[in-house]
Amino acid sequence: MGDAAAKAVTVGETLGAGTWVITASFTPTPGQPVEFGVGTYAVNFTVNKAVLKITANEQTRVYGPKAAFADPTVKYEGFVLADGVGALTKVPVVADPSSAASSVAEYSIIPSGAESANYEFNYVSGKLKITPAATAVTWDPEAAGADVKKHITYGTALATTPNTNAKGPDGIAGTISYNITTSDPRALTVPTHSVTATFTPTSANYSKSTLTKTLNILRRSAEVKPQGFDMVYGDDMPSISGTSDEANAGFLDADGIVTTFKTDAIKGSDVGVYFITAEYADTSGRLRNYTIKLNSGDDNRINVTKAIVNIETVNKGSSVNDAKTTLALKLSGLKAEAAVLNGVELTAAQIVAAHGSKEIKIGDKTYNNNDSGLADSIKALNLLAKVFNADGFPSFTVPDFSNAVEKSFTINTVLDTKTDDGDGISIAGNYDLGTNSSGTYSVGKATPTITWADSGLTYGEAIVDANLNATVADARLLVKDKEGTFTYRIADGNGALAKGLILPAGTHKLHVTYVPHADNASAFLTGTKTVTFTVAKAKLDIHIPAISGYVYGDALPGIAANELTYGTKVGDKLTNGFVNGDTESIFDPANGGTQPVVAIVPNTAIKDSVFSVAHSPANVIFGQSAASKNYDLTEFASTMAIARRPITVKAADSVTTFGSSASLGLEYLNLAPGETSANLKNAGFAFLSGQPNIATLAPQVYTVFANGAFGDNYVVTHANGTLTVGKAPATINVADTSATYDGTAKTVSVTTEPAGLATSVTYNGAAAAPVNAGTYAVQVDVSNANYAGTFVTSLVIAPGSATVSLGDLAQNFDGTGKAVSATTDPAGIAVAVTYNGNPVAPTQAGSYAVEASISDPNFSGSTTGTLEIGKGVAQIALSNLSQVADGSAKAVGVSTSPAGLANVVTYDGAATAPTAVGSYAVSVTVQSSDYSGSAEGTLTILEGATITFDGLLASYTGDPISPTITTTPAGLKVNVTYNKSPVVPHEAGTYEVVASIEDATYSGTAKSVFEITKSSTATINFVASSLQSPWNNVKAPQVTTDPAGLDVRMTYNGSLALPSTPGEYEVKAIINDRNVKGSKSATFTIGKAPQDISFPAIPNLSISGNPVILVLSATSNSGLPVKYIVLRGGATVDGNLLTISQPGLVSLTAQQLGNENYLPADEEVRSFEVTGTGVPLGAAQTEASLNDDGSVSLGVSGSPFESLSIYSASVVDAEFKPIVKIVLDADGKGSYNTASDADQRFFQVK
Repeated sequence: MGDAAAKAVTVGETLGAGTWVITASFTPTPGQPVEFGVGTYAVNFTVNKAVLKITANEQTRVYGPKAAFADPTVKYEGFVLADGVGALTKVPVVADPSSAASSVAEYSIIPSGAESANYEFNYVSGKLKITPAATAVTWDPEAAGADVKKHITYGTALATTPNTNAKGPDGIAGTISYNITTSDPRALTVPTHSVTATFTPTSANYSKSTLTKTLNILRRSAEVKPQGFDMVYGDDMPSISGTSDEANAGFLDADGIVTTFKTDAIKGSDVGVYFITAEYADTSGRLRNYTIKLNSGDDNRINVTKAIVNIETVNKGSSVNDAKTTLALKLSGLKAEAAVLNGVELTAAQIVAAHGSKEIKIGDKTYNNNDSGLADSIKALNLLAKVFNADGFPSFTVPDFSNAVEKSFTINTVLDTKTDDGDGISIAGNYDLGTNSSGTYSVGKATPTITWADSGLTYGEAIVDANLNATVADARLLVKDKEGTFTYRIADGNGALAKGLILPAGTHKLHVTYVPHADNASAFLTGTKTVTFTVAKAKLDIHIPAISGYVYGDALPGIAANELTYGTKVGDKLTNGFVNGDTESIFDPANGGTQPVVAIVPNTAIKDSVFSVAHSPANVIFGQSAASKNYDLTEFASTMAIARRPITVKAADSVTTFGSSASLGLEYLNLAPGETSANLKNAGFAFLSGQPNIATLAPQVYTVFANGAFGDNYVVTHANGTLTVGKAPATINVADTSATYDGTAKTVSVTTEPAGLATSVTYNGAAAAPVNAGTYAVQVDVSNANYAGTFVTSLVIAPGSATVSLGDLAQNFDGTGKAVSATTDPAGIAVAVTYNGNPVAPTQAGSYAVEASISDPNFSGSTTGTLEIGKGVAQIALSNLSQVADGSAKAVGVSTSPAGLANVVTYDGAATAPTAVGSYAVSVTVQSSDYSGSAEGTLTILEGATITFDGLLASYTGDPISPTITTTPAGLKVNVTYNKSPVVPHEAGTYEVVASIEDATYSGTAKSVFEITKSSTATINFVASSLQSPWNNVKAPQVTTDPAGLDVRMTYNGSLALPSTPGEYEVKAIINDRNVKGSKSATFTIGKAPQDISFPAIPNLSISGNPVILVLSATSNSGLPVKYIVLRGGATVDGNLLTISQPGLVSLTAQQLGNENYLPADEEVRSFEVTGTGVPLGAAQTEASLNDDGSVSLGVSGSPFESLSIYSASVVDAEFKPIVKIVLDADGKGSYNTASDADQRFFQVK
């Protein structure tokens, strides 16, 4: 090895890198037959350097001041022959790619500078990771301290308290966030709540930091306000409502706490006041955050007030000289347990019984509350125990009662005999007495007793006097010539007069009226009685007529009701027939009848009888009897003769073939339904003339004869038929039905049984034999006088064999279809080719399975192969290789030719586009099934620009104000908008400020909030005189502002609505302006309104022994009612009716004492003189009262009067004129006349 000084080498020796001359020498072994000299051969031998991979080690440091690498070494991969670092003449070095200002990111550490004679180097960069610097958050919330006054009340959002004062390190920009939603008033819960404050630096060069504090949370006061109400004792308990929601100082709505209000009061609870309690459904567990205040004032309770019970005295009566009937009353307005007795007639004894029991039986009905739905505690109460007190049950009086004459008396219901309370009422505590109306007791005439005996008659007969035989029982009414008169009407007093009527059969109501004779009219009333009157059914005979012309086997005939005969003739007279013009329509169900149904049955006189000629006649009877409400029916049956039935017996037509026999049969026409030849005595027979052997007959048509048939129920006629002899079938055999195409005609082979029969053959209907491959329908037909036959089959000619060869199976992609070539043997045969099953030649690069098949119907054959289409070469261009860092990924632009090819881009070997400042090796590779290609370049990312805001809070001055905006690098042009407008704002408000850099190299946008606060220099004052206003003309207070003319909004006790009821209100005036603020409070007083009474003067009046009644008409301009009081004189007042009974000076006053809205009015006094004669002591007393509808009721008590007159005048000083005059006759009966006067005002009673 080497030159003359080189050393010898042996196998296995390692050479250093470089080019070596190696000389091989051959020295022959001595003694060879031919002598050879030493031979040499020299060659150049190159030893390449080994590849050594040198990788920089990973380094890590924290953002900030730069420090030396902790481990500035590398890793080696690829040393051979046990070499190490010592094999290098110069070791590699690594350089720090970062500076003290480098941001948090990964940087490439690239080794370099290694030298070696035997190694070449593959440098692999390592990563320098700069990690974020630590930060510390500081936070001192006052709610975490011991001062309870500074603790947070539940329901207060953290953001509204001074506790959101956490901050990050000085000099490091960032934001503070909390692990709760600070605007959520429900985020903090009782008693303590751990909250974590997090500082998030704006720069990625610093790490987040957190600090957790425990905040003290106080319970929130929740006011629960039941809605009280008044209810009448015994009414249904209404649903109880109230407020406990957020709008009414209750629970926060979002907590979902549902309040249910309850009370101990039930339907039937006694009069009194009941508390309302509350229960809470708390599915979210939020109730523990509250201190609950349940309001229980007067407005929050249930006030059960008294019910009104009304008494109606029941009208009663009895006859002259009879004992008095037991008196009773009816109650209305009863509630709860007593309600079951509303409207029930009760005697005094029954009232006492119901007071002491929870159940009472009156007549056949029992009254209790078992099924009332009331609470058990109310059901257990006695029915009237809470209506009347036990020491004062109602009783009845009938003043001046007498049963001697017909007369009416007043029945009064008296409730107790006490005189100390002045009201005569003994009602229990849950009721007040409403109305107590009197009843009338009538003593009347006696009612006559009518007796009756039912004489009865038959349907069709008219009612005569003898049938109308009522009488009366009282002997006084049977005196001759004073018997009285009877009237008889059907059904009731409005029915038809009975005499002369013809009634349907049955029992009828007869209304009998008895009118006493005039001599008895004063003692007896007209009497009535409803009696029964019986009408018997009439007799009716029904006959079925005899039936003729019936033939054996026919359908049985039907007989309708109008075909029957009615009645029976005796001589020339028809008896038991229809009466009163009736017809068979009486049997219609619509008329209450049943239709007769006629049935036909075999002769009942013959045992085991059937419908036959031998058993003729059949019986005709009623299968369903008729019925009618007015008739008793008798039915009469009849008979039906049966005649023989005509039939035809015909020789049956039959068919056979030559050489075969056949049976001859008969056909039977018109047999009775359901019968066969078996029902004949002799079925008959069929035959051929001469009785030949049918099997030997030549094919043709022969006559068949019929004879010998007969039967008891039939008359028989015979008829001929035919025998048709046809050809016998022959058997056909076909062979040679398969062949292969060879260009010649192909035929089948045919044989027959019997042998030798002539045949004809067709192929698809043609006589010519086929040549081409395919399937052909073959038909063979026999031609013979005695035989016939056809055979159908198929002849199949299979295709011949052919071979296919493929070419052009390797081609390159150029965007056009690539088809293979195909040749055949025999040549020129059509071939079909597919590529992966598709007949279209492919264009895309790839491998395709090729199938080629013969497509000639006379040949078959196929082959397969693979078509290979290689890829084309694509071109790649790179753009956007220089960009500015803005925190987003920076990808290069890639375009391909052809355009739109998919590609893969890597940056320093990574697929993710970089964001940090630096240089990156870019590699692009086309990803296409049809093209290949790649390109490389370098992406450079420059430092990005930043925008900083300052002065984001300013006060309103009236001039345009803007924040301070700076950029890094400094001096970049910035476009600024305020709420999307470029105009600099000057009014108070909050503005979204957006700053955008406009620069060819740098870009960037920043947002913030700029606030101009309202100025607090405005003042507001109330006009003192406007702070008081009357109730009936309320006007809002007036204010002045500085600056003048500012809009002002007012609230009254917190409400925007101007109050309308008297009282004092806190009025707050608030400036409603965008740029300035200010408010002031005062007391606003609404006073009661004054009112005046108008009372017309009353003239001097005269009186003459009878009272004078005046309708007083004083009014107040407030619309409130006026009250009258008599100050002196012989007069009384009831409402606005003044009754004057004595002469002298009369003085009275009109008062209106005011209410919550009006002050009391000044009283108005009126005086006038009354002259004349007063009402005598003990004389009839007239009482006047004003009804609800404005009319006047007059009542007179004391001694009976002979006449009573009521006078009126339209004006004060007019002459009084009578409008009603009542006169009593000698018997005490009254009659009256009336006149109308639309303007009545004063009344005088005489």
